[in-house]
Amino acid sequence: MLIQTLLITICLALHTLSAFAEVKTFTKEYTYEASELDSKVTSRINATEQVKRLLLEELGVFLVSHTEVVNSQLTKDQITSITAGIVSAVVLDEKWDGHKYWLKAKVDADPSVVQKTIDIISADSKNKAGLEAAQKRIVTLTKELDAVKNDLGSTQKDKQIKYNNIVDRIKLSDMMQEYYRLRNNGTAENILIDYLSKMISIDNKFIDAFRERANVYKSLKKYSEYESDLISIISLASNDCDSYKELADINLTKKNYAKFIEYEYKSIICDKYLISKPTKTSKSTYDIIVKKYPNDFRIYLIRGYYSLCAIVYGQKNSKLDAISDINKSLKIKKDQPIAYYLLANLVEYQANYIGRAKDIKSVNQIINYCTIGLMYSPTPIIEISLLSMRANYGRSIMSCGQIANDLGRIIDIDPNYSPYYQKMALHKIDCEEYNQAIYYYKKAIEYETNVGGLEALYNSLAELYVNIGDNHSAVIMYNNIIDILNKRIEGYISFLNDNQSGDMLIKEFMSEKQLRIEEIKDKIRSISSE
Repeated sequence: MLIQTLLITICLALHTLSAFAEVKTFTKEYTYEASELDSKVTSRINATEQVKRLLLEELGVFLVSHTEVVNSQLTKDQITSITAGIVSAVVLDEKWDGHKYWLKAKVDADPSVVQKTIDIISADSKNKAGLEAAQKRIVTLTKELDAVKNDLGSTQKDKQIKYNNIVDRIKLSDMMQEYYRLRNNGTAENILIDYLSKMISIDNKFIDAFRERANVYKSLKKYSEYESDLISIISLASNDCDSYKELADINLTKKNYAKFIEYEYKSIICDKYLISKPTKTSKSTYDIIVKKYPNDFRIYLIRGYYSLCAIVYGQKNSKLDAISDINKSLKIKKDQPIAYYLLANLVEYQANYIGRAKDIKSVNQIINYCTIGLMYSPTPIIEISLLSMRANYGRSIMSCGQIANDLGRIIDIDPNYSPYYQKMALHKIDCEEYNQAIYYYKKAIEYETNVGGLEALYNSLAELYVNIGDNHSAVIMYNNIIDILNKRIEGYISFLNDNQSGDMLIKEFMSEKQLRIEEIKDKIRSISSE
């Protein structure tokens, strides 16, 4: 159903804009110099991938002003990734002389149509994430090719095997981008299944193809095939929470309660957000399952978990039910980190509900539950949640070093997530360790991918520099913000130039950015005169 809705939305957008179509053609050439590991086939794949990249980058540069107007949260790389799922490169000419593979290709695109489609796709998190993953995979694999070429420690035979394997995976990633293009352009679902099945026949461990085929089967109400693909997915990725949840729902419908318990429990313990929407499963159904499996700790935790979710979403106050079920689960099996995390959440919710969020008794309870949960080797996701909660509530009773240790463990688990560094920076400011705060702000900036997030981080770091008297560094940070804002304005101007009728809303955006620039310039003048 979701696939059909997305396709209808995209097709309507394309139809609406087609009357105003102004197709632009982008053309590029590329010459690939074959290595000793290349054949004509691998050389063509590499040349095609590179010329396609050049075309998408050129189209992305052209589109960036339009797209940032509609969705300023998208980076240029994200726009390039999404565009790969909308347009297709056409090879115009090619030559192979045994050493070099030359290609000339083009992309025909109506920028207004592509812009609208990008906006629609970027609002669909799964579609957007799939396209980004396909593009990132190609970039990573291309780097791996270079590494194999420069590998001096392996035999020629081993290098050739590795090289051919990587080229095959690049081809599959390219096919996945083509699949997204077919899907986003309204291709019939039976054709999509055939295309995905072809990819799976090439590599029966290509999990993205299984995921997409499962979604198409579900859309077609082919539930047996859908379930089969979900089982294939979890055999390839044991942390795929969505697939576990879908399998749990399927088995609940079939009244296969043993499998329901297995899959539902796994979906909960691997969920990144941990607290999800309340279940639609009735109390009477849970009563039946509990009666059938009274000694299975998982069913009590599942029921307690969803009682907590109902509380969080304001559906009902089932705090006592949640506590009772979670404690029953712990009585059967005490080494469950997630159970202690849920109990900590219940204390937090109750404290917030009665207006005593920082009550010392509640704080001690939360920290105690988090500490016990951390004793039982939690999964990375649950460990981050426990550490984060303990660090947050421990500010009034834990030392700076203890909190920094918890935040440092979080960063060690997930070192590429900007907000964790930002949280550490704020903690270091609280502890008056300003040099450390600067270091962590810079790390947060390094890993931040959101343009708005970058602007906020530069501003926070600039204010910190001002507070410690380093006005020179503050000016540098403020100038970085001005650069970001000027690029936004350039995008708006480009959009207005390409759309002669103009747009009052966009002019208002420009005015806001210009006022912001003047505010920052005033700050620079103020601190420069000190």
